[in-house]
This record gives sequence, structure tokens and C-alpha cells, in this order.
Amino acid sequence: MTATLETPRSLAARLREMKTAVVATHISPDSDALGSAFALKLALKSIGVDCHVHIPEPLPERFTEILKNFQFRNDVP
Repeated sequence: MTATLETPRSLAARLREMKTAVVATHISPDSDALGSAFALKLALKSIGVDCHVHIPEPLPERFTEILKNFQFRNDVP
């Protein structure tokens, strides 16, 4: 398999073609992982992509209050 680099424009065009997406964080997500996942979800939603955030384990307690209004899944969508 050969890796290819896409220009930002071609990547944006491919993203607009998507109907759904799942953004997953790593295990034991930190604030950077969570912030990036939810920011990407909002960006995809703004171009019409139905997007879900998957956190592979229960949300760390220190983030529950700040993320209480955000939807995410702990199971495989």
C-alpha cells in the first residue's frame, strides 16, 4: 500500500463527500485528545457530515462537568 499526500483542497473535497464519520480518541484521553475530537466533530457537522465521537472507555471524571452537554459514545457505533 502506498501512502499519498493530499492537498488541503482535495482533502476538504473528500470530507464533504462523507455522510457519516466517527472520531475516536486514544485510551485515557487527555484534554488535547478530547478537545481535538469534539472540534473535528463540530467542523464536520458544519459541512453536513453526521459525526460521532467515540471514547474507548468511560470518560475520566475530571472531564464530566465540562463535557456534560456533548454527546459521545463508549461503545462501538
